[in-house]
Formats: sequence, C-alpha cells, structure tokens
Amino acid sequence: MTFQWATHSKQLFGRRLHAAVRLACVRFGLIGLLASLVVMCTVSNFGLQAQEQEGFVNRGDQIKAAYLYNFGKYVTWPTFVSQDDQIKEPPFVIGIVGDGSVSFDANLQTIAKKKMLQNRRIQIWKITSASQLRACQILYFPEKQDRKLTSQIMRNVKGMPVLLVGESPDFIQQGGMIRFYLEENKLKFEIHPAFAVRAQLKISSKLLRVGKVVK
Repeated sequence: MTFQWATHSKQLFGRRLHAAVRLACVRFGLIGLLASLVVMCTVSNFGLQAQEQEGFVNRGDQIKAAYLYNFGKYVTWPTFVSQDDQIKEPPFVIGIVGDGSVSFDANLQTIAKKKMLQNRRIQIWKITSASQLRACQILYFPEKQDRKLTSQIMRNVKGMPVLLVGESPDFIQQGGMIRFYLEENKLKFEIHPAFAVRAQLKISSKLLRVGKVVK
C-alpha cells in the first residue's frame, strides 16, 4: 500500500512538474516569437478586416497597403516638415511615384481615412514634382517603375528623412530601404537598415525581426 501511494505521488508530482514547465514555456519561451510576429499579425488581421469591410478583391495590393501603413508605425523620423510653413501639425505623407494599381491606391486611401501615423493624419500624394519630395515621410515605388525616374528621385532625396519602399528586383541596389518580393507565392520584404540610418531614420527591432535584413 505504501509502495503504491509513493508511486502515485511520484506520478502526480511528475505530471505537475510537466504542467509547470509547459506553462513556463508558454509564458516565457513564446515571448520572443510573439514579438517577432507582432507586425505580421497586425498586417494579416488588418488585411482580412479590410477585405470583409470594403470588398476589395486584390489581396496582394491589400497586404502591400497594410504593410506600408505598418512601416510607418515601426520607423522613427527625426522631424516632420511641410510645404506650407503655416501648418503647425503637418500630415504624415505617403507619396506614390508614378502609376500604381487602382486596387492598391484604393486600399491605401481606405487606411488613410480611418487611421493615423505618428499621431498625425495620413495623406496620400501622387508625386508629380520634385518639390513634393521633402514633405514625404514614405515614398513608394510601384512595380515596373521607370528605372531612370527612380534613380533621379533617389538622388533628390539622398540624405533626407524619407523611407524608400519599392518592388523592383534591384531596388535595394539603387538605394532603396525596403523592398517587397514574392517567395513561394507569399509576399515578404527585405530591409537595408544602413540606408535608413543614412537618412536619419530608426527602424524598430520588431520590424527587423520580421523582414529579411540585407547588407
């Protein structure tokens, strides 16, 4: 009887120890994983909500727009400027270079109407002149953008606190900071943090953990 009780006690203790270890793993071991996925989860959730509420059918453009919004949350800018010195609180400006897709523009406009970035209202601009560049916080270069135009704009914003996001295969080589790419039919992005530092931008470690860092 004593032996059976001792055996039962050991088994009970073992189960409790296993449960305690498993709970600790859940509470502490997954913290890093959750932190590294926080941006991705935010993007995915927002994309699904936008799809349900607005009825957009191009999920790729939907996810790109949500990513672009989240980049604005995980990057720090030194200052905000405006083309109009009389504006005390200039907007957070996302500039689109050239012609993007109608679906992408619609998704981005939907976000701009409902959200804010850096405690500022969001404005979406179509970039038509060099004078607009200095007021942008993010510049987005859609796929198949004219290479000559891209190079010209990058030269004009060199050293300015503007986050450059694009899609062309050699966008990073041209001086871009974040580039979208497809891998196994999944939209991903790579980051060149050194180019961001040169532009006085600070990219959050959370974003760096989710993206592919290149040097």
